[in-house]
Amino acid sequence: MEVIDHFSHEHPLKLRELFVANSPPDLIRCGGCEFPIYGPVYCCERCKFVLHKSCAMFPVDIEHPFHPQHQLAIFRKGHWPLRSKGREVQRETHVYRCLQRDCSFELEGVDAIATLPDEDGPGEDNSRETILHFSHEHPLTSCRVKGECKLECMGCRRMVSGEAYICYGCAYLLHKECTELPKRVQHPFHIVHPLELIVHPTGISKCVVCEDPCVFSYGCRECQYILDVPCALSAVTPRNQGDKEGPVIKHSAHDHELARFHLKSEIRVRCAFCSKFLSGGEAYGCPQCSFFLHELCADEPAEVAHPFHPEHHLTLVNSAGCSMAFCACCFRGTRECQNYYFICKLCNYSLDTVCCLESLACFKGAGSLEITHSLHEHQLRFGRNPYEHCVFCGDTTDRPSYFCYTKNCKFWIHKSCSELPNVMEHPFHPQHQLKVNPSEAREFTCSACNIKSTNLAFSCIGCGFHLDSSCAVQIPDLKHPLHEHELAYYKEAEQLKCYACGDHCSLDLYRCVPCNFNLHRSCLPLPQLVDHKRHWHPLTLHNKYLEDDTGEYYCEICTERRHPDRGVYCCIGCEFFAHIECTLDERKWVMNDDLVLKEMQAEIMSLQATRETKKEELTGIMRELEELLKTREAICSRTHRNEIN
Repeated sequence: MEVIDHFSHEHPLKLRELFVANSPPDLIRCGGCEFPIYGPVYCCERCKFVLHKSCAMFPVDIEHPFHPQHQLAIFRKGHWPLRSKGREVQRETHVYRCLQRDCSFELEGVDAIATLPDEDGPGEDNSRETILHFSHEHPLTSCRVKGECKLECMGCRRMVSGEAYICYGCAYLLHKECTELPKRVQHPFHIVHPLELIVHPTGISKCVVCEDPCVFSYGCRECQYILDVPCALSAVTPRNQGDKEGPVIKHSAHDHELARFHLKSEIRVRCAFCSKFLSGGEAYGCPQCSFFLHELCADEPAEVAHPFHPEHHLTLVNSAGCSMAFCACCFRGTRECQNYYFICKLCNYSLDTVCCLESLACFKGAGSLEITHSLHEHQLRFGRNPYEHCVFCGDTTDRPSYFCYTKNCKFWIHKSCSELPNVMEHPFHPQHQLKVNPSEAREFTCSACNIKSTNLAFSCIGCGFHLDSSCAVQIPDLKHPLHEHELAYYKEAEQLKCYACGDHCSLDLYRCVPCNFNLHRSCLPLPQLVDHKRHWHPLTLHNKYLEDDTGEYYCEICTERRHPDRGVYCCIGCEFFAHIECTLDERKWVMNDDLVLKEMQAEIMSLQATRETKKEELTGIMRELEELLKTREAICSRTHRNEIN
């Protein structure tokens, strides 16, 4: 295993394969660039410090064209800590700084490396193309932005990667495709006049659809209508133009007719019904009013029967021109959330769209806005707040939760945590029941993951055994031939050792808590065949598999993009493809005791065959020696007789 010493960490870093990129709340990130980690990385498991291989190779000092007058040196830069399980976790990144006393220039390390010009090879003429663009006063030079970086394209405000044009003196970047934008378009959002490409250097103009500030935009000067580049390029001509029913519908929540559009990519505008961003596909909208609906949401009724207000139906309305209303769930002003909300017009009872639909999904037509809970003396109200923390698990309450609305009482608990029993029998401590005792709340060390916490715990006081809420719901589900009990998966732990390699074991591991048996995931042999509940056929492990030539490949389990050059579990006949980590998080192995036994038997038979071969060779050598001895005796006998004669 490769080991390096790196200036950014006091301990040696070992090369490992990690699969914890989706760890909520994204605590395990690269210490060089802060991007999620995946695959081969250098890590110190004792400190949970992780570096991409590329970030570990950043040079100590560089000369960069963004700051050509001085040399830049690499430093570590601390960031505000995040919270997990009630504890704070510090983050750091690499930055390049100017060492001159009176110069404060600083550049993110990943941005500096990504924008370094390619060196000319021997005998090569790497003269780069230079263009003049109307958006910038200086010429722009072609370049290739290497890997991920945090720099934004000044045209579309999206991260730059791949082919681009750059002004090194001003750090001004444009995607190659943004330099080739058409100067004039006829757009379905504004069919009255053509839209012309306009540059707003100050970035203070706002898109009428997503209301984000924009530098590049398509605008109609006569109507003062502005679309930023992503919104303008995401929509194509309305569908069903030639159909008899026409491309428009009427929706009770909006005064104007809604046209049906096809979106090529995500557009930074939310659906008025469900408040989720519109992604690629069909949608209905009134662009002039920035009112959009997913195709499925357009079929939903604008009135809902809600258990929190059973007396009357709630109607979807626009907050513009209405008196200020507060959501009965989260107590935030409805205009703080979105432009649309659900209201009872008779009682002035309001719910923002997220609270309304989340609570309907949670209670499925039956439930109460308020509950009582044994952990708290006051009544609790259903709600959510991304700035508060659950008393049980310590994570933010940005998902369905309950809170105490009594003055000066800051009690919040997730709905899922509120449904946990106060007493449970757990396979990690089968000899006694575990109980939640709020009066005993204090700092404890979880007996499963060894992480300290100040939240509530499931405890056996007599044995000093404690489980935090996330470990309490862990179920051992992996049977490994190295251990008699099933193992449970942990994304992080502390002060453990791997049974297989003997190293620190704190990230991406499997563990048997009663036996303190631990294995890195990378120390497990990956099974060739896996059964998964999301598919009815076994999934086969492949080093890589490209089902088509689109260049975009997705995991069928998490629906996120997958890297085309990395391993995948797939059912080729059904075109079902999934990340290795997504497949193995919820799996049962199709293996393998018989297969392992057959492999061991084959190895024993091979050794026995080798032994028989060696035995036959030795017997042959002994026979040859016997023949030589007989020949020697015969020669000696003839020699003796000749001497006598």
